[in-house]
Amino acid sequence: MSNPYFSSPALTASPYSANAGAAGGRSPGASSSGYNSRPFMTPWLDYASVAVPENHSLVMWWAQYLWLIDGNYRTAMERVAAHFLTVLEFPDLEADEESAWKDLFTNEMDSHRELMGCAYDFLCYGNIIASLYLPFKRFLQCRKCHSEQPIERVNYTLALSDSKPYVQFKRRGARGCPVCGNKGNYEVRDRRDPDLARVRVNRYDAADIELAFNRYSQKKEIYWRIPEEDRRDILSKARIHIDETPMDVLEAVAAGGRLRFNSELVYHASEPTISGVHTRGWGLPRSISNFRTAWLQQLTNKMDQAVAIDYTLGMRILSPSATNGGDDPMKIAGMESFTARMKGMVNEHRNNPASYHVSPYPVEYQFLGGEGNSLMPPEKLKFRQQEYLNQLGVPLEYHQMNLTTQAAPMSLRLFESYWQVIPTFYNQILDWIVDVMSRVYNLEPTKVQMQKTTIADDAERKQVLLQLMSANQLSPQTALQPYGVNAHEEVKKVMAHQEYVDRMQQEADEKLMKQEEMGALKGMTGQPTPSAMAQQGAAGDPAAALAGGMGGMPMGGMPGAVGQAPASLDEMSGQAQEIAQQLVVMPEYNRKQELKALREGNKDLHALVMQNMEQIRRQASSEGQQMILSQGGTA
Repeated sequence: MSNPYFSSPALTASPYSANAGAAGGRSPGASSSGYNSRPFMTPWLDYASVAVPENHSLVMWWAQYLWLIDGNYRTAMERVAAHFLTVLEFPDLEADEESAWKDLFTNEMDSHRELMGCAYDFLCYGNIIASLYLPFKRFLQCRKCHSEQPIERVNYTLALSDSKPYVQFKRRGARGCPVCGNKGNYEVRDRRDPDLARVRVNRYDAADIELAFNRYSQKKEIYWRIPEEDRRDILSKARIHIDETPMDVLEAVAAGGRLRFNSELVYHASEPTISGVHTRGWGLPRSISNFRTAWLQQLTNKMDQAVAIDYTLGMRILSPSATNGGDDPMKIAGMESFTARMKGMVNEHRNNPASYHVSPYPVEYQFLGGEGNSLMPPEKLKFRQQEYLNQLGVPLEYHQMNLTTQAAPMSLRLFESYWQVIPTFYNQILDWIVDVMSRVYNLEPTKVQMQKTTIADDAERKQVLLQLMSANQLSPQTALQPYGVNAHEEVKKVMAHQEYVDRMQQEADEKLMKQEEMGALKGMTGQPTPSAMAQQGAAGDPAAALAGGMGGMPMGGMPGAVGQAPASLDEMSGQAQEIAQQLVVMPEYNRKQELKALREGNKDLHALVMQNMEQIRRQASSEGQQMILSQGGTA
């Protein structure tokens, strides 16, 4: 069987033939001398080379098998995938515009989990084949009156055929359409579901995929051989496998054929390799490229298992010993008696380690085995593991999670450069998802990418970014991103905090100014209340009543006897000022009662009093502010 990846015959068959020597030729690796003209075995034809898989299906099977059984290899690859999985960036959008796309990728689609799964496929198989499941709602429509119902409300019978029509939804029972009575088959109508939370990324086993590849244009046609378990599920006609399965898949299962993917709705990434390896569009798994080393490591593990079973604990042997006189104790007691006595002694010691034991004759003790450490030293196992991981491109310190930027900055930089293919295909998958979603759901297309990982340069780079930001040469968003800080969100938080501080300061200032007002007006008490004046004014002149209500004192020291009405507008203004000075220091409840009574007695005077009260408040506020400022200057 020819090898699809390696064209050299040395990997699949012997490079020399039996009649090469007879023909006078020399095969590769042959040695010619007068003593022995027989060629030596070529070193390239070794045990591991014979075990190399020889077709695509075996390559994919072995890649999967090595991933599942070799925990060190799998863990190392998983850590490589996780290393480049960072936060999402939307460079073309403002902060308030990111929410829709960010919510789709982080909450509804869980993009990190989907990308991690894609990375596992890529690192295991050397290929990733994925498609988007775009959710839909299926309706069954009457062919006559075109009335339709959701499929979950319809009791139907599914009929599958290997000829057209491949899939038919038939009515179950004697009842026809509830609208027109038609008893014919249903027409299927699938309508796009706007619920983006149901969008899924479906990944496919590379062993179930066939590629048609054009070497020159690099165009690919991807076909899916539907797995047997999927076919059995659909052929069972259970509703869970029918109602939400695309019609293309149902028809392919009914016809017993393959399914060709729409080139715009499928994504394929492959591990690059050299041009001399003709993979026909497929990627070559790294585990297969290093298959010989993986084989040797597994052989070492197998030998270690054998050593652990037979040579770790060893065996303890008890045997009768000759007496000092050279007599054989077995002449007196048989071997069966000795064996039974020794077994009984061992059992008794296991039950009671502190017990005393008696033997009628000497006993020899021997220990056989236990040389496992010398046969398979741990350093050898560690060397094989390190050799395999190094060929895969994973530093041993990175696998052991003790690699630091201070100890090996150059190693980390080379590591990230070597694995640049991982963040590249991360970004490609994100762009592909955005492209499909924007076309199907009429969303605004945008750029989405993973934040670049630069662990090796983080310490110095972060300091430089902060310096550029302080010099106003770089935006805060760019400078603070490596710290996991969203500058746009922080600006909103800072503004909200500043508003809170200003509000608290304003309340404190108002409280202090009110106290200053009360202190400034504190000596204006002792005058009669305006309500008393208003009550007296109910029987006569309002101004006289006010004057009388003041206890016979002219208001504000203005000329006029008690009960004398104001002779002019100026006198009423003066009286209003006197009343305002009295009311402004009253408690709020009392003040409202007095103003109400005053309004009922004299609306004009009430208006003048309200105006004067406002002026007094403004004046007191100004004086309080000046006092606070003078105190602050003195401090």
